Amino acid sequence: MATTSFFHPLAAPVASGGLRLRRCPLTLPIPARTASRRPAPLLVVRAKRTDSRTPAAASRQPANPSAAPKEEEVEVEEEMPWIQDKALDLVEFTGTVTQAIPGPRVGSSPVPWLLAVPLAYVGVSFVVAVVRTVRRFTSPRTKKKRRVGKNIFLLKSLDELFQKGREAVDYPALQDLMQKTGFDMDDVVRKYIRYTLNEKPFNPDVVVDLIHLRKASMLEDAEVAEILNEISRRIVREKGPVVMDLSGFTEQGFKRKLAVQALFGKIFYLSELAEFCSRDSSLVVKEIFGVTDEDADSIRIHTLSAAGDIESIQKMVDDSDLEHGKLYTDTGTPGGLVAVAIAHALALAAAVALASGASGGHVNPAVTFGVLVTRRISFGRAVLYWAAQLLGAVVAALLLRLVSGGTRPTGFGFGPGIHERHALLLEAVMTFGLMYTVYATAVDRTRGGGIGAVAPLAIGFVVGANILAGGPFDGAAMNPARAFGPALVGWSWRHHWVYWVGPLIGAGLAGALYEYVMVEQQHEAPAAAAPRMPLAAEDY
Repeated sequence: MATTSFFHPLAAPVASGGLRLRRCPLTLPIPARTASRRPAPLLVVRAKRTDSRTPAAASRQPANPSAAPKEEEVEVEEEMPWIQDKALDLVEFTGTVTQAIPGPRVGSSPVPWLLAVPLAYVGVSFVVAVVRTVRRFTSPRTKKKRRVGKNIFLLKSLDELFQKGREAVDYPALQDLMQKTGFDMDDVVRKYIRYTLNEKPFNPDVVVDLIHLRKASMLEDAEVAEILNEISRRIVREKGPVVMDLSGFTEQGFKRKLAVQALFGKIFYLSELAEFCSRDSSLVVKEIFGVTDEDADSIRIHTLSAAGDIESIQKMVDDSDLEHGKLYTDTGTPGGLVAVAIAHALALAAAVALASGASGGHVNPAVTFGVLVTRRISFGRAVLYWAAQLLGAVVAALLLRLVSGGTRPTGFGFGPGIHERHALLLEAVMTFGLMYTVYATAVDRTRGGGIGAVAPLAIGFVVGANILAGGPFDGAAMNPARAFGPALVGWSWRHHWVYWVGPLIGAGLAGALYEYVMVEQQHEAPAAAAPRMPLAAEDY
């Protein structure tokens, strides 16, 4: 049953005469299709009656201020079937109006369907195109295609560099190719060796090119040995091992086995060259191909005889090794090492003597760090000294490149069998000796006898002696700026951190030891002890 509330319209005059109407629920039943009709409900109107007398009559009554006007409720009951009829009419009218309100209509025109067909076709075509594009860039075939393109670009670029001259194939040029192709250095060397062995005649020029590439890559002997092992495994996996007895093979099989023998002869010859790869324990080329020592020597000689004159190959290999040693690796001879040590000693002594009046003649970031640790110099001045030292090293490296015809300096490197931990310890020990000499001759003002006058020569001689001792192992830098300049100009950062950490550790330890141990023990008497002064130009 639905309920609502109404005011009785007949109660309006009563309300104006003082009746106060209240809402009361009125039940309006919706007539059902039944045989009998329920009786109409009664409308009950409750009202509160107030004093409705006229003002004249009210004036005749005695006034009683405390008495409030009386109210009483009046109920009016009446059958009102007309309200039910009006309510039913209202319900029917509301339904009619609701149906007449315009709303979304389902069109019967064929125009929307004609538009839906091409839109669906466009959507399906777009999805198919996206799927095909994703599959095209992620499929194994596409990846292989991109990898082949990178290989072609790498090999073509290396051939162009070798055509310009072997000096064009250096470590920075190889690093540039690495950045463009995304390959590692061992990948570059391995791919070019495979390309050379398969596509080029094995002549003296090719051998020298491979040796030059191997040295320019600065790979360790163990890495080169692993490259040769990997190339050998791939050949055996694709074409099979070396077979000495070729009887019984078909013509195609006979050619395949001859090709395997030729490839083994070339790889084995490269592995035997001391300039290309030292006899590392991980080099197992013969074991991979399944060849005995006697058969290996026979195949190597046969390969070289077919390639050309063995003596000419050996001569070109020796010439390439000597040329590379002069340009990139070392001084080449013990006499050259002595010359380098003397030149460094005299040049450093002159630099310290000339700069001592202006800045103390540090010349070396490690020396500046050593006096900074012992608070002989302020941090701000130390930063300025470091900036000037590094800038001078970069300018010197640029001048070297200019006067050498554009040859990029490659910086310092390790000798055979030297690892980073060995070089780090060596740099720390040599710089410790250098810094101790600086403190004993230039920084310690308490020592008399004019010891400060010989400080430049003492410092230069110590550096020269360290170069003679440590030069063949790691270059004997003892100076981070001396390593930074060539590394930046030649963009060669291999093992560069060693030439910073080692000298800084050695210089800091030497400065602290001399400042807080040696100076205090030598001057225990307060009267004889000189005040600790900051390191200044006049200290030298």
